Amino acid sequence: MKRLPSLLRGTVMTRRRRVVTAGFLAAVVAGAAVVAATTAAVGGAAASKSAIAPADGVGGVVTQVQTGFGDGLITSAKVEGSLLSVKLALTDQSAETSKMKGAFEAQILAHAIADWMRSQGEQPITTVRYFDSAYRGDTVASDPTVSPLAAGTCESVAKTAATPSLTLVSAKTLPWLNGTCVFAFQTSDPVAGSQASAAALQQIINAIGPPNLRPWFFELDAQDGTSHLTAASWMPDNGGSTWARPGLTYSLPHW
Repeated sequence: MKRLPSLLRGTVMTRRRRVVTAGFLAAVVAGAAVVAATTAAVGGAAASKSAIAPADGVGGVVTQVQTGFGDGLITSAKVEGSLLSVKLALTDQSAETSKMKGAFEAQILAHAIADWMRSQGEQPITTVRYFDSAYRGDTVASDPTVSPLAAGTCESVAKTAATPSLTLVSAKTLPWLNGTCVFAFQTSDPVAGSQASAAALQQIINAIGPPNLRPWFFELDAQDGTSHLTAASWMPDNGGSTWARPGLTYSLPHW
């Protein structure tokens, strides 16, 4: 079990390494036909690394990632040797979903900056730290070797995963790590919606594949917008996270 930063200690969130559970991976393999069928259907222009706009220094990369996510969670970042320190607009009282999203965005930013440093012939960062200085940080590995996601893939896949109890609010296909997906759903029935979100997320993971090599963030909120219900995320080099309010179904299998 990885040590959690102070903002996340004491929560029911579970951090995992790359392999989630045998059952989860078996379900992904069983869905291989779904992967082929859905991916063939989405089409569109490739969101390859070449599609990422040139950046004027680390600050330019930070601005691009801030704009891509568009939620203001990343406030600033600084490179110190091989370490990237990211400041997030979060406190101990912030919602658990926001804390998870902030961690995810910091990790994506780290990859974007590492890629930019390589393009400049510089030694890339190897660690990203966020939340507080007591947290030693996450590893920043080389990007996984996967095909770029076509533009609009995440949106197309999310639409097919929506159900009567699960309404799609937004989906983004971002260019980093050869394609990153960010999904937001809502439900008017938390119990039924959280159960549906687990099946929907499995369908989404199968479609955007390959499993464990594509970064994504998934959240489910109340229909009236008053509360977060569940959330899950995955990063190829740092594993996944899942959280749910008591009594609701986790979106991602855990132990």
